[in-house]
Amino acid sequence: MSAAILILSMLAAAFAQPTGPLTFEGVRTGPPRALAERLVGSGQAADVERSEVRWDRMLPGRAELRLFHRPVPLAGDMCSQRVHYISLVLLDPTNATSLPRDRQPLRAERIRDNETIALAPNCRTVPGQSFVYLNPGVERDLVIQGLRNLAAARAAAAARGRLPFRLSCRDEAADRRDACGAGARRTLADLPTEQAWLMNGNADGVDITIGQPGELQWRVSIAGFGTDRARVSLTWFAPAPF
Repeated sequence: MSAAILILSMLAAAFAQPTGPLTFEGVRTGPPRALAERLVGSGQAADVERSEVRWDRMLPGRAELRLFHRPVPLAGDMCSQRVHYISLVLLDPTNATSLPRDRQPLRAERIRDNETIALAPNCRTVPGQSFVYLNPGVERDLVIQGLRNLAAARAAAAARGRLPFRLSCRDEAADRRDACGAGARRTLADLPTEQAWLMNGNADGVDITIGQPGELQWRVSIAGFGTDRARVSLTWFAPAPF
């Protein structure tokens, strides 16, 4: 490598690295891998592909940064993605400085990582697809089977013939429209299952949340799938404001 190329490479690396105090503006615009090297270390930053940061709506002066690692195929029809969640807190929560909030210094207070999973063979996701967050205590195999059952239930609703499960639909939201107005079967067939992002439950049954966090959403409860007691219930609801 020539001296000129070496110098240019060093300069590019220097400019890619965030310098000075962390700020929301700097985190929002900074190169994801450089942010990861600074906050979680070079050993875990190599496959970081993108980042997202947003202010906490309930806790002023706090923000969350998410570092998304490269997705990898899992179990043939699934896709796994590791995500780092980093809590950022204003150094001066009293806002005594005259700087705009997005340019005030931040500190990283808590760093954790988690696996997320989506139904996407060979990690070929569709536009707008979400990954399901693995809550503590929820096993990976449970999420995988829950997503498969959800896809099978939707496919059965879209096909002809008798459904192999009992189906119900309930609208609990305060908006004027009837989310179940088209009928439970048509509602299930049209459900945006690619937007599943949260799952809870156990071997007896799971609850899958579908939609955008913070907005009106669907909860799909699946129990006894594959048995003569199989049940699928849809609930349109407003999430709690926290």
